[in-house]
Amino acid sequence: MDQIAEWIAHGLMLATAAAVTLWMVGAIYYDVCGGTRWGRWLAVAWVAAVVALFIAWQPLWQPFAVLLGVLAHFLV
Repeated sequence: MDQIAEWIAHGLMLATAAAVTLWMVGAIYYDVCGGTRWGRWLAVAWVAAVVALFIAWQPLWQPFAVLLGVLAHFLV
C-alpha cells in the first residue's frame, strides 16, 4: 500500500512540474522574448534543461524543489 501512495505522490509531483514548466515556457517565449525566433529556442532549451534535471537528479523531490525555487525567482 505504501508503494501505491509513493507512485501517486510522484505522479502528482511530475504533473505539477510539467504544468509549471509549460507555464514558464509560455512566459519565456511571449513575455521575456516577445515571440521572436530566438525565444522559441530559449523555450525549448528550458524544457530540455528541466527534463535533464529530473532525469539526472534523484530523489525526485530535490529537482522539484529546485524548479519551484526557480519559479519563485522568475515571478519576482
